[in-house]
Amino acid sequence: MGMVKDVKPKPVTSDVEKIRDYVSNYNAEAVVWEPEAYDAALVGVGQRCGAKAVAVYDYGKLVEITKSLCNGSSEEKAEEYVDVNFLGSYVGESTPIVLMQPCADVALEVFDSFLKDTDSFFSPERQQEMVLALKTLLPKSKYAQR
Repeated sequence: MGMVKDVKPKPVTSDVEKIRDYVSNYNAEAVVWEPEAYDAALVGVGQRCGAKAVAVYDYGKLVEITKSLCNGSSEEKAEEYVDVNFLGSYVGESTPIVLMQPCADVALEVFDSFLKDTDSFFSPERQQEMVLALKTLLPKSKYAQR
């Protein structure tokens, strides 16, 4: 009978570590923002034709993290900080992308207005199906809270 080897499990890596690894493997010059507290806002990797991979951060999460790092700063002050120091910072092709989630709410408001203008075109049942689909697709939007 063979001896069973003592196999150590691989350490589980977080999504942030996977994102950091992917970005650094495909773009050694990629910028990842400091302090590491902002890692919680790191949501993916972005890439366009002919360009290197870059880190992608969630705007809303950047604002929340900034509020907590600045001892409960107001939403307005945190947004101003993020706008100046993240959105307003360009360090070359490897500058991270900031994903603007609030755009989903704007799109949903446009959709709402569309539904109101076309009440006679869509049956109430079809409108409800569309609303349910949007709530499912965008669970964190204010639309889903209706």
